[in-house]
Amino acid sequence: MSNSDTAAIDLVNRLIAAKAAEAEANKARVAIEQEIIDLLGAQEEGASTTALSNGWKVTVTGKLTYSVAADDMAAFVAKCAKLDEAIRPIKTVVSIDETKAKKIRATDPKAWRCVGSLITTKAAKTAVSVKV
Repeated sequence: MSNSDTAAIDLVNRLIAAKAAEAEANKARVAIEQEIIDLLGAQEEGASTTALSNGWKVTVTGKLTYSVAADDMAAFVAKCAKLDEAIRPIKTVVSIDETKAKKIRATDPKAWRCVGSLITTKAAKTAVSVKV
């Protein structure tokens, strides 16, 4: 075994242990948050703040998510068109298709020269995975 192999094994062991500790800490945090919610209560949507005797303030925020099933989207859009534009609960988002941008950058220099100067690329977090 080389020194770099031994060092890599040590680092991977430490990574595995850290990920396990992180998972346990996350489970504990979620359980404690639920206990706080059970104790203090929560609004369906909105925040409520409780002042504790030690001066801390605990805010519990209830949230709802809103979505429309893909099969219902056409009907939803049609019904929204009947509403005043100022209150329509719909928006259109135009964004870059990263998969296609990657493909253009890798395979089509001419197309990349056309659009590449308008696209900002930056390094993302490098991932490390371990299979045991």
